[in-house]
Amino acid sequence: MSNWVSPSGHTAAGCGFTDPENVYDGVLATSGEGSTRYDAIELTLTAISCDKVRIYCDAGVAGQKADGKVEVYYSGSYHTLHDGLLNPNVWQELSIGSIQTVTKAQLTLQDFTTFRVFEFELNDLGSGGGAACLILCA
Repeated sequence: MSNWVSPSGHTAAGCGFTDPENVYDGVLATSGEGSTRYDAIELTLTAISCDKVRIYCDAGVAGQKADGKVEVYYSGSYHTLHDGLLNPNVWQELSIGSIQTVTKAQLTLQDFTTFRVFEFELNDLGSGGGAACLILCA
């Protein structure tokens, strides 16, 4: 069973996304986006036990796949869950591969198009912490 939660915020320093709060506002009608290669957003959250994340995104054009990198932070470093094309306008789940205590996530645009992320969420396995969610889309 999944218990999807959203991040509680983002790191302002170095954030290359416009409207970054829209990435974790719980509303699929709004988005944050990166439009320059390697634009990134670091999402923050209270530590949770997590085994997967999900993202809803596109490349700024209906039906066009976004080229993005999705990473989560645990055990003192970032771990890549996906680096490449993401399916547009559908929830795409990405497995961590084990249960980890996740404290932040990062989404990065990998090419020269647009990475539009509507929502990013994490699966909270019952850590009892606060809300936590991350989504990256191009």
